[in-house]
Amino acid sequence: MLKPYLFACLLGLAAGGSLAEPAPLNPVLFAFPGAGIAPSSARSAGLALADRWLGDQPFDNPAASPGRQALVSPVLQRVSRQDLRAANRHFDEQTGFFDAGGAWASVPVGRLSLGLYAFQPVRRLEDNAFERGERGAPVEPAVIQTRATSREVRTGLAASLGLGWIRVGAAGEWLHRQERYASVEKSGSPDAGNRSVEFSGDGAAFQAGARLDWRAGQPGALAVGAALRYLPSLALDGDQSATLVSGDTLIHVSARREAGWEGGISARCAASPAFLVIASVGARTPQQWRGLDVTSGDGASWSLGGEYHDVRDPWAVRFGVGGERQSGVPESSAGLVGLGFAWKLEGTSLDLGVMRRSIERASSPTSFEDHLVGSVGFAF
Repeated sequence: MLKPYLFACLLGLAAGGSLAEPAPLNPVLFAFPGAGIAPSSARSAGLALADRWLGDQPFDNPAASPGRQALVSPVLQRVSRQDLRAANRHFDEQTGFFDAGGAWASVPVGRLSLGLYAFQPVRRLEDNAFERGERGAPVEPAVIQTRATSREVRTGLAASLGLGWIRVGAAGEWLHRQERYASVEKSGSPDAGNRSVEFSGDGAAFQAGARLDWRAGQPGALAVGAALRYLPSLALDGDQSATLVSGDTLIHVSARREAGWEGGISARCAASPAFLVIASVGARTPQQWRGLDVTSGDGASWSLGGEYHDVRDPWAVRFGVGGERQSGVPESSAGLVGLGFAWKLEGTSLDLGVMRRSIERASSPTSFEDHLVGSVGFAF
Protein backbone atom coordinates (compact mmCIF):
# COMPACT_ATOMS: atom_id res chain seq x y z
CA MET A 1 0.00 0.00 0.00
CA LEU A 2 1.17 3.52 -0.72
CA LYS A 3 1.71 5.36 2.56
CA PRO A 4 0.27 8.85 3.07
CA TYR A 5 3.62 10.55 3.54
CA LEU A 6 4.78 9.37 0.12
CA PHE A 7 1.79 11.05 -1.51
CA ALA A 8 2.46 14.13 0.61
CA CYS A 9 5.98 14.26 -0.78
CA LEU A 10 4.61 13.74 -4.27
CA LEU A 11 1.87 16.35 -4.24
CA GLY A 12 2.66 18.40 -1.16
CA LEU A 13 2.16 21.77 -2.79
CA ALA A 14 -0.17 24.20 -1.03
CA ALA A 15 -1.71 27.22 -2.72
CA GLY A 16 -0.94 30.28 -0.66
CA GLY A 17 0.37 28.38 2.39
CA SER A 18 1.24 24.97 3.80
CA LEU A 19 -1.14 22.34 5.17
CA ALA A 20 -1.24 21.62 8.89
CA GLU A 21 -1.24 17.87 8.19
CA PRO A 22 0.08 15.93 5.19
CA ALA A 23 -2.60 14.50 2.88
CA PRO A 24 -2.55 11.66 0.31
CA LEU A 25 -3.56 14.12 -2.43
CA ASN A 26 -3.30 17.78 -1.59
CA PRO A 27 -6.92 18.93 -0.97
CA VAL A 28 -5.97 22.57 -1.57
CA LEU A 29 -4.96 21.85 -5.16
CA PHE A 30 -7.34 19.02 -6.05
CA ALA A 31 -10.93 17.92 -5.38
CA PHE A 32 -10.03 14.26 -4.73
CA PRO A 33 -11.77 12.16 -3.46
CA GLY A 34 -15.03 14.04 -4.02
CA ALA A 35 -16.73 14.78 -7.34
CA GLY A 36 -20.13 16.13 -8.32
CA ILE A 37 -22.40 14.25 -10.72
CA ALA A 38 -21.94 15.36 -14.31
CA PRO A 39 -25.01 15.58 -16.60
CA SER A 40 -25.17 12.80 -19.19
CA SER A 41 -27.48 14.59 -21.63
CA ALA A 42 -28.60 18.10 -22.53
CA ARG A 43 -32.02 17.38 -21.02
CA SER A 44 -30.52 16.56 -17.62
CA ALA A 45 -28.23 19.60 -17.78
CA GLY A 46 -31.13 21.94 -18.51
CA LEU A 47 -33.17 20.47 -15.62
CA ALA A 48 -30.21 20.57 -13.17
CA LEU A 49 -30.44 16.74 -12.89
CA ALA A 50 -34.09 16.80 -11.74
CA ASP A 51 -34.90 13.96 -14.18
CA ARG A 52 -31.95 11.78 -13.12
CA TRP A 53 -33.99 8.88 -11.65
CA LEU A 54 -37.12 9.26 -13.78
CA GLY A 55 -36.37 6.59 -16.38
CA ASP A 56 -36.74 8.70 -19.54
CA GLN A 57 -33.16 7.61 -20.24
CA PRO A 58 -31.47 4.41 -18.96
CA PHE A 59 -28.38 6.00 -17.33
CA ASP A 60 -29.69 6.02 -13.74
CA ASN A 61 -32.97 4.10 -14.04
CA PRO A 62 -33.10 1.06 -16.34
CA ALA A 63 -36.93 1.02 -16.29
CA ALA A 64 -36.85 3.08 -19.50
CA SER A 65 -38.88 2.40 -22.62
CA PRO A 66 -37.91 5.01 -25.21
CA GLY A 67 -38.74 2.73 -28.16
CA ARG A 68 -36.42 2.29 -31.13
CA GLN A 69 -34.23 5.33 -30.57
CA ALA A 70 -30.66 6.47 -30.03
CA LEU A 71 -29.00 9.53 -28.52
CA VAL A 72 -25.47 10.93 -28.31
CA SER A 73 -24.30 13.85 -26.13
CA PRO A 74 -20.94 15.65 -26.55
CA VAL A 75 -19.87 18.09 -23.80
CA LEU A 76 -17.86 21.26 -23.38
CA GLN A 77 -16.75 21.46 -19.74
CA ARG A 78 -15.06 24.29 -17.86
CA VAL A 79 -13.82 24.51 -14.27
CA SER A 80 -13.10 27.94 -12.76
CA ARG A 81 -11.01 27.60 -9.56
CA GLN A 82 -11.70 30.91 -7.84
CA ASP A 83 -10.15 29.59 -4.60
CA LEU A 84 -6.76 29.18 -6.28
CA ARG A 85 -7.14 32.49 -8.12
CA ALA A 86 -7.73 34.37 -4.85
CA ALA A 87 -4.82 32.75 -2.97
CA ASN A 88 -2.12 33.15 -5.67
CA ARG A 89 -0.81 35.53 -8.31
CA HIS A 90 -0.96 35.54 -12.13
CA PHE A 91 -3.48 32.71 -12.17
CA ASP A 92 -4.39 31.19 -15.54
CA GLU A 93 -6.46 28.14 -16.49
CA GLN A 94 -7.63 26.33 -19.60
CA THR A 95 -10.93 27.74 -20.81
CA GLY A 96 -12.64 24.42 -21.52
CA PHE A 97 -12.40 20.76 -22.48
CA PHE A 98 -14.34 18.86 -25.13
CA ASP A 99 -15.45 15.45 -23.88
CA ALA A 100 -18.29 12.90 -23.97
CA GLY A 101 -21.38 13.00 -21.78
CA GLY A 102 -23.44 9.93 -22.58
CA ALA A 103 -24.95 7.82 -25.36
CA TRP A 104 -27.60 5.12 -25.59
CA ALA A 105 -29.60 3.08 -28.05
CA SER A 106 -32.72 1.03 -27.38
CA VAL A 107 -34.93 -1.45 -29.24
CA PRO A 108 -38.22 -3.13 -28.30
CA VAL A 109 -38.20 -6.94 -28.25
CA GLY A 110 -41.72 -8.15 -27.65
CA ARG A 111 -42.84 -6.87 -24.24
CA LEU A 112 -39.24 -6.07 -23.33
CA SER A 113 -37.21 -2.98 -24.07
CA LEU A 114 -33.45 -3.53 -24.39
CA GLY A 115 -30.94 -0.70 -24.15
CA LEU A 116 -27.19 -0.30 -24.44
CA TYR A 117 -25.70 2.80 -22.83
CA ALA A 118 -22.46 4.49 -21.76
CA PHE A 119 -21.93 7.67 -19.75
CA GLN A 120 -19.55 9.53 -17.44
CA PRO A 121 -21.19 10.52 -14.14
CA VAL A 122 -17.77 11.63 -12.84
CA ARG A 123 -15.95 13.97 -15.23
CA ARG A 124 -13.61 16.59 -13.73
CA LEU A 125 -10.87 18.10 -15.92
CA GLU A 126 -8.50 20.90 -14.88
CA ASP A 127 -5.34 22.56 -16.20
CA ASN A 128 -4.07 25.71 -14.48
CA ALA A 129 -0.93 27.66 -13.63
CA PHE A 130 -0.05 30.35 -11.08
CA GLU A 131 2.71 31.98 -9.05
CA ARG A 132 3.06 31.25 -5.35
CA GLY A 133 4.78 34.03 -3.42
CA GLU A 134 5.49 37.67 -4.18
CA ARG A 135 7.93 39.15 -6.64
CA GLY A 136 10.70 41.16 -5.02
CA ALA A 137 10.61 39.07 -1.82
CA PRO A 138 13.84 37.47 -0.51
CA VAL A 139 12.69 34.21 -2.08
CA GLU A 140 11.55 34.46 -5.69
CA PRO A 141 8.00 33.15 -6.35
CA ALA A 142 7.50 29.59 -7.52
CA VAL A 143 5.73 29.05 -10.84
CA ILE A 144 3.35 26.10 -10.48
CA GLN A 145 1.27 24.25 -13.06
CA THR A 146 -1.25 21.53 -12.16
CA ARG A 147 -3.32 19.13 -14.24
CA ALA A 148 -6.08 16.89 -12.95
CA THR A 149 -8.39 14.30 -14.50
CA SER A 150 -10.99 12.41 -12.53
CA ARG A 151 -13.12 10.16 -14.69
CA GLU A 152 -15.60 7.34 -14.15
CA VAL A 153 -17.06 5.59 -17.20
CA ARG A 154 -20.05 3.28 -16.86
CA THR A 155 -21.31 1.07 -19.70
CA GLY A 156 -24.35 -1.11 -19.31
CA LEU A 157 -27.00 -3.33 -20.86
CA ALA A 158 -30.50 -2.65 -19.57
CA ALA A 159 -33.78 -4.56 -19.90
CA SER A 160 -37.22 -3.33 -18.83
CA LEU A 161 -40.70 -4.84 -18.78
CA GLY A 162 -44.06 -3.07 -18.67
CA LEU A 163 -46.68 -4.28 -16.15
CA GLY A 164 -49.65 -2.02 -16.69
CA TRP A 165 -49.00 1.39 -15.12
CA ILE A 166 -45.66 0.16 -13.76
CA ARG A 167 -42.46 -0.62 -15.61
CA VAL A 168 -39.51 -2.40 -13.97
CA GLY A 169 -35.95 -2.71 -15.18
CA ALA A 170 -32.48 -3.96 -14.36
CA ALA A 171 -29.03 -3.46 -15.86
CA GLY A 172 -25.58 -4.95 -15.57
CA GLU A 173 -22.71 -2.48 -15.84
CA TRP A 174 -18.97 -2.33 -16.23
CA LEU A 175 -17.33 0.55 -14.39
CA HIS A 176 -13.90 2.07 -15.07
CA ARG A 177 -12.40 4.68 -12.69
CA GLN A 178 -9.31 6.70 -13.59
CA GLU A 179 -7.50 9.39 -11.61
CA ARG A 180 -4.56 11.45 -12.91
CA TYR A 181 -2.87 14.31 -11.07
CA ALA A 182 0.30 16.16 -12.03
CA SER A 183 2.21 19.24 -10.91
CA VAL A 184 5.23 21.14 -12.24
CA GLU A 185 7.14 23.55 -10.01
CA LYS A 186 9.79 25.93 -11.30
CA SER A 187 11.70 27.56 -8.46
CA GLY A 188 15.04 27.58 -6.71
CA SER A 189 13.98 24.81 -4.32
CA PRO A 190 15.72 21.41 -4.51
CA ASP A 191 12.19 19.92 -4.53
CA ALA A 192 11.27 21.75 -7.73
CA GLY A 193 10.44 19.62 -10.75
CA ASN A 194 7.71 17.36 -12.12
CA ARG A 195 5.42 15.18 -10.02
CA SER A 196 2.63 12.91 -11.19
CA VAL A 197 0.41 10.14 -9.92
CA GLU A 198 -2.22 8.08 -11.69
CA PHE A 199 -4.22 4.99 -10.82
CA SER A 200 -7.22 3.19 -12.27
CA GLY A 201 -9.45 0.18 -11.72
CA ASP A 202 -12.46 -1.70 -13.08
CA GLY A 203 -15.42 -3.58 -11.62
CA ALA A 204 -18.90 -4.94 -12.30
CA ALA A 205 -21.90 -2.94 -11.05
CA PHE A 206 -25.64 -3.28 -11.36
CA GLN A 207 -28.74 -1.14 -11.00
CA ALA A 208 -32.47 -1.78 -10.72
CA GLY A 209 -35.39 0.61 -11.02
CA ALA A 210 -39.10 1.07 -11.48
CA ARG A 211 -41.35 3.67 -13.03
CA LEU A 212 -45.02 4.48 -12.50
CA ASP A 213 -47.00 6.31 -15.20
CA TRP A 214 -50.46 7.48 -14.12
CA ARG A 215 -52.87 9.06 -16.58
CA ALA A 216 -50.16 9.35 -19.22
CA GLY A 217 -51.03 11.91 -21.87
CA GLN A 218 -53.96 13.31 -19.85
CA PRO A 219 -54.35 16.41 -17.66
CA GLY A 220 -52.70 15.88 -14.28
CA ALA A 221 -50.48 13.06 -15.59
CA LEU A 222 -47.89 11.84 -13.09
CA ALA A 223 -44.66 9.87 -13.65
CA VAL A 224 -42.52 8.62 -10.75
CA GLY A 225 -39.18 6.82 -11.12
CA ALA A 226 -36.97 5.26 -8.45
CA ALA A 227 -33.67 3.40 -8.79
CA LEU A 228 -30.84 1.91 -6.76
CA ARG A 229 -27.29 1.18 -7.95
CA TYR A 230 -24.54 -0.97 -6.43
CA LEU A 231 -21.06 0.53 -6.80
CA PRO A 232 -18.43 -2.23 -6.65
CA SER A 233 -15.21 -2.41 -4.70
CA LEU A 234 -12.39 -1.35 -7.01
CA ALA A 235 -8.75 -2.43 -6.89
CA LEU A 236 -6.79 0.61 -8.11
CA ASP A 237 -3.28 0.32 -9.49
CA GLY A 238 -0.87 2.78 -11.04
CA ASP A 239 2.34 4.71 -10.53
CA GLN A 240 3.66 7.86 -8.95
CA SER A 241 6.76 9.53 -10.31
CA ALA A 242 8.88 12.53 -9.41
CA THR A 243 11.62 14.12 -11.50
CA LEU A 244 13.13 16.72 -9.19
CA VAL A 245 16.31 18.76 -8.85
CA SER A 246 17.12 16.59 -5.84
CA GLY A 247 16.57 13.27 -7.66
CA ASP A 248 14.09 10.98 -9.35
CA THR A 249 11.65 8.43 -7.87
CA LEU A 250 9.12 5.92 -9.25
CA ILE A 251 6.75 4.08 -6.90
CA HIS A 252 3.90 1.67 -7.59
CA VAL A 253 0.43 2.71 -6.36
CA SER A 254 -1.92 0.08 -4.95
CA ALA A 255 -5.21 1.00 -3.27
CA ARG A 256 -8.84 -0.09 -2.98
CA ARG A 257 -12.06 1.87 -3.09
CA GLU A 258 -14.68 0.12 -0.98
CA ALA A 259 -18.14 -0.74 -2.34
CA GLY A 260 -21.15 1.54 -1.90
CA TRP A 261 -24.72 2.30 -2.96
CA GLU A 262 -26.49 5.23 -4.57
CA GLY A 263 -30.12 5.83 -5.45
CA GLY A 264 -32.96 8.29 -5.66
CA ILE A 265 -36.47 9.22 -6.73
CA SER A 266 -37.65 11.61 -9.46
CA ALA A 267 -41.24 12.69 -10.13
CA ARG A 268 -42.86 14.63 -12.98
CA CYS A 269 -46.30 16.20 -12.84
CA ALA A 270 -48.26 17.98 -15.57
CA ALA A 271 -49.22 21.28 -13.93
CA SER A 272 -50.93 22.25 -17.20
CA PRO A 273 -51.10 20.79 -20.71
CA ALA A 274 -47.94 22.74 -21.63
CA PHE A 275 -45.98 22.89 -18.36
CA LEU A 276 -44.30 20.04 -16.47
CA VAL A 277 -42.78 20.19 -12.98
CA ILE A 278 -39.94 17.75 -12.21
CA ALA A 279 -38.34 17.11 -8.81
CA SER A 280 -35.79 14.63 -7.45
CA VAL A 281 -33.90 13.61 -4.32
CA GLY A 282 -30.92 11.26 -4.13
CA ALA A 283 -28.37 9.86 -1.71
CA ARG A 284 -25.20 7.77 -1.62
CA THR A 285 -23.28 5.85 1.04
CA PRO A 286 -19.67 6.56 2.12
CA GLN A 287 -16.78 4.86 0.31
CA GLN A 288 -13.35 4.46 1.87
CA TRP A 289 -10.20 4.57 -0.27
CA ARG A 290 -7.94 2.09 1.52
CA GLY A 291 -4.25 2.73 0.97
CA LEU A 292 -4.88 6.44 0.44
CA ASP A 293 -6.33 7.07 3.90
CA VAL A 294 -9.29 9.13 2.64
CA THR A 295 -13.05 8.57 2.51
CA SER A 296 -15.73 9.87 0.18
CA GLY A 297 -18.40 10.53 2.79
CA ASP A 298 -22.14 10.11 2.54
CA GLY A 299 -23.87 12.41 0.08
CA ALA A 300 -27.29 13.80 -0.74
CA SER A 301 -28.80 15.85 -3.56
CA TRP A 302 -32.04 17.54 -4.61
CA SER A 303 -33.28 19.23 -7.76
CA LEU A 304 -36.40 21.04 -8.93
CA GLY A 305 -37.05 21.85 -12.57
CA GLY A 306 -39.68 22.81 -15.10
CA GLU A 307 -40.32 22.26 -18.80
CA TYR A 308 -42.57 24.27 -21.09
CA HIS A 309 -43.68 22.66 -24.36
CA ASP A 310 -46.84 23.31 -26.33
CA VAL A 311 -47.64 20.27 -28.50
CA ARG A 312 -48.38 22.65 -31.38
CA ASP A 313 -44.80 23.96 -31.31
CA PRO A 314 -41.57 22.11 -32.17
CA TRP A 315 -39.56 23.83 -29.41
CA ALA A 316 -39.35 23.43 -25.63
CA VAL A 317 -37.65 25.33 -22.79
CA ARG A 318 -36.29 23.79 -19.58
CA PHE A 319 -34.82 25.14 -16.35
CA GLY A 320 -33.81 23.81 -12.95
CA VAL A 321 -32.10 24.45 -9.62
CA GLY A 322 -30.64 22.08 -7.06
CA GLY A 323 -28.06 21.36 -4.42
CA GLU A 324 -25.49 18.73 -3.48
CA ARG A 325 -23.75 17.84 -0.23
CA GLN A 326 -20.99 15.33 0.55
CA SER A 327 -19.06 14.91 3.78
CA GLY A 328 -15.32 14.34 4.16
CA VAL A 329 -14.24 15.88 0.84
CA PRO A 330 -12.55 19.22 -0.04
CA GLU A 331 -15.63 20.48 -1.92
CA SER A 332 -18.40 19.65 0.53
CA SER A 333 -21.40 21.37 -1.07
CA ALA A 334 -22.55 22.92 -4.33
CA GLY A 335 -25.54 24.67 -5.85
CA LEU A 336 -26.89 23.77 -9.30
CA VAL A 337 -28.55 25.95 -11.93
CA GLY A 338 -29.63 24.64 -15.34
CA LEU A 339 -31.17 26.05 -18.52
CA GLY A 340 -32.03 24.18 -21.71
CA PHE A 341 -33.65 24.50 -25.11
CA ALA A 342 -34.95 21.72 -27.37
CA TRP A 343 -36.15 21.52 -30.95
CA LYS A 344 -38.05 18.51 -32.24
CA LEU A 345 -38.20 17.54 -35.89
CA GLU A 346 -39.83 14.50 -37.41
CA GLY A 347 -37.87 11.56 -35.99
CA THR A 348 -35.05 13.78 -34.67
CA SER A 349 -34.52 15.90 -31.55
CA LEU A 350 -31.88 18.57 -30.98
CA ASP A 351 -31.20 19.65 -27.39
CA LEU A 352 -28.83 22.13 -25.80
CA GLY A 353 -28.42 22.40 -22.04
CA VAL A 354 -26.06 24.23 -19.70
CA MET A 355 -25.58 23.48 -16.02
CA ARG A 356 -23.48 25.50 -13.58
CA ARG A 357 -22.26 23.98 -10.34
CA SER A 358 -21.32 26.64 -7.75
CA ILE A 359 -18.72 24.92 -5.56
CA GLU A 360 -18.12 25.86 -1.94
CA ARG A 361 -14.83 25.35 -0.09
CA ALA A 362 -14.22 26.37 3.49
CA SER A 363 -13.01 30.01 3.77
CA SER A 364 -12.62 30.30 -0.03
CA PRO A 365 -14.47 32.13 -2.81
CA THR A 366 -17.06 30.13 -4.74
CA SER A 367 -15.65 28.20 -7.70
CA PHE A 368 -17.63 27.13 -10.75
CA GLU A 369 -17.96 24.05 -12.92
CA ASP A 370 -19.88 24.57 -16.18
CA HIS A 371 -21.24 21.84 -18.45
CA LEU A 372 -22.48 22.79 -21.92
CA VAL A 373 -24.13 19.66 -23.32
CA GLY A 374 -25.58 19.06 -26.77
CA SER A 375 -27.73 16.01 -27.50
CA VAL A 376 -28.86 14.60 -30.83
CA GLY A 377 -31.56 11.93 -30.69
CA PHE A 378 -33.17 10.05 -33.55
CA ALA A 379 -35.57 7.19 -34.19
CA PHE A 380 -34.49 4.30 -36.38
